[in-house]
Amino acid sequence: MDAEKVGATISVLRKRKDMTQRELADQLRVTDKAVSRWERGLGVPDQSLLSKLAEVLETDIEVILEGELWRGEPSWRGLLWLNYEDGIGPDTMLYGKRSVYLQLGYLLLAGIRRITVAGMPETGEAAKRLVSKVDGYDVDFSFVNLPTGFLEWSPSNNDVPASTARGSGTMLVTGLDFLYGKDLTRAFKRQMAECEGPVRLTGHNGVATSVYFVPGEQKPLSLLRSLRCIEAQSRKLERGIVCFPIESQDDVIDAANLIAILERHSGESVMDLGAIARHRGM
Repeated sequence: MDAEKVGATISVLRKRKDMTQRELADQLRVTDKAVSRWERGLGVPDQSLLSKLAEVLETDIEVILEGELWRGEPSWRGLLWLNYEDGIGPDTMLYGKRSVYLQLGYLLLAGIRRITVAGMPETGEAAKRLVSKVDGYDVDFSFVNLPTGFLEWSPSNNDVPASTARGSGTMLVTGLDFLYGKDLTRAFKRQMAECEGPVRLTGHNGVATSVYFVPGEQKPLSLLRSLRCIEAQSRKLERGIVCFPIESQDDVIDAANLIAILERHSGESVMDLGAIARHRGM
C-alpha cells in the first residue's frame, strides 16, 4: 500500500464532497490530525475505518487502498441479461450459490451500484425474487421484461453505440460464465477506465466471455439489440484467472466443484455478494 497515493486519493475525494478535514474526522470519530496525517502520506487509515470511510466519500474500499481515483467513478451502469442455455436458470445452484448471484457478483466487483436486470417475464420474475434477498445493499436494481420476439428484432442505426470518450458506459453480463481470480476486479476496472469503444473480455486461452464494456449512454433494450452488430474488441484477461462458459450440466458441476475446492482450501467464501458489498462499502 502506497501511503502517499492513499492520502492523495482521500484528499481529492474529501474535497469533491466539499468537506473539511474536521468534518471528515467527525464522521469517522477520529481527530482531524489523523486525517491530516493520512492526506500527507504519513500514515494510513486503520482497517476498521475503511468501510465507513468508503461510505462517507462515496467510493469503494479498493479505490482508497490502491489510490486509483478512476476506480471509484460512479458513471458506469450494469446490465444483466438473463440469457441461459436449456436446463439452466437464475436459480441454478452452484455449490450453495444461485447462478444469478454469480452474475451479479461480477458487477459488484466492478463497483457498479446501478444495475438493470433484463429477461423474459418468467425468468425475470424468478430473478426478481432472488435479487430481493440482497436488496439491503446500496445498489439500485431495476427490472425490464423483454417482449416476445425480442431476439428477432432487427437493430436500427440508432441502436448501435458510437465510439465515445471515456467516462461513462455500461458493463454487460449477457450469459453465465465462471470467472475467478485475484486480478478480476482490476481487469473490470481497467476496462471501465480505458475503453473508448465496445470491448468483450476473453479468457487467456481465447475463450470469449459474456462480459462486455460499452462506453456511452444507452437504453438497456437498445443496447441488447445492438449486440449482434457491435464490433467489440477482444481483451484478454490476465493469466491466473479461471474462465469458462456454463452452458451444460457438466459445466454446472465443474463450476460447483471449483467453488467447493476454493472455499475449502482458501477459507474464504467465493463470490459471496455480502462480502463483496461490504468490501466496497455498499
